Amino acid sequence: MESGVFYPNQLDSPLQFLFWEMDEVTPFFIFAVFWAIFDRAILLLFGVILSWAYSRFKGKYPKGIDMHLFWYIGLKKLQCFPPGIVKKYNE
Repeated sequence: MESGVFYPNQLDSPLQFLFWEMDEVTPFFIFAVFWAIFDRAILLLFGVILSWAYSRFKGKYPKGIDMHLFWYIGLKKLQCFPPGIVKKYNE
């Protein structure tokens, strides 16, 4: 049965810049801003290397591993879980 409504296949796909996802090029853009401010070419190179390393890390592990690591080291709080930095619980 057809509903008559067209839903695109990429409705919930992440934002992209050219053919990279935004979270992969964000380190490059951040270091490009620092490069423009401080005029140090090494910052631009560091942004490229960091973007490359993050895209390799993202492709190697399952979806959501970056948020899990942020929780594990205590940078992100999850609503139904205790802080990840606490390793031992006394009940």
